[in-house]
Amino acid sequence: MKIITICGDPVKQESEITYIAEQMTCHGEYCVLTPVVPFVKRPGALGTTPNDVIHLNNAHRKKIDLSEAILAMDVNGTIDPILENWIKYAQNVHKQVLYYSREIHNYR
Repeated sequence: MKIITICGDPVKQESEITYIAEQMTCHGEYCVLTPVVPFVKRPGALGTTPNDVIHLNNAHRKKIDLSEAILAMDVNGTIDPILENWIKYAQNVHKQVLYYSREIHNYR
């Protein structure tokens, strides 16, 4: 079983991230680590202060460090600057990068 971290926008892609994590886990090939979803939808919620964001980013880096690969949520082939940074981080720590736009057909 391969450990994989999903990287994407947990607010804009909440339903897709949740669906993909469920599908990948239930197929038995992956142990899926996900971003905190959703962390900015509630007033006063985690992720609303600069310190929260630092802790969330550190936790996400640790998830990538523990993983063998990441799944970059490039829905419609779009890679925003934040996702691009996660991809670069994963590559710098020698993790395989899978792309939603190329891989997702296996789970639909």
